Order: sequence, then structure tokens, then C-alpha cells
Amino acid sequence: MTRFSIGWPKGYELEKPIQTSDLPATRKEALRYGKQQYLSGMPCKRGHENPPRYAGTGNCVLCTAARQKPK
Repeated sequence: MTRFSIGWPKGYELEKPIQTSDLPATRKEALRYGKQQYLSGMPCKRGHENPPRYAGTGNCVLCTAARQKPK
């Protein structure tokens, strides 16, 4: 089980840890198998190392969570 904390706002964590072993390697596979997230193996534009990404948009989960965190 992996907790992603690189680049997160201080004190913020995912409510549910991500099981990276369950995630497909490509967006195409994620969509085919009905998964919401996948691991691309590439860092996002903000430098998160191999973050999970949303299959629907391709956005980095960590960047999305940081944008949505209440201020």
C-alpha cells in the first residue's frame, strides 16, 4: 500500500490509500476494465513522480486533490 505525499499541501493525505498494484499501466486499459485511475510511469507537469492519474481526464490525482483542497 502506498501513500502519495510528494507535493501535497501540508497536513493533507488521501482519505483512502491507493493500492498501486491494482492500477493498470495505461489509460486505455483503465477505460477498458472500468478502472478510475491508472499509472502512466511518467511524472506529471508539476513533478509528481509516477502519480496515479484519472482515466477519464488523464489528470494527476495529486494535482487535482491539491487544487480542490479547501483554503
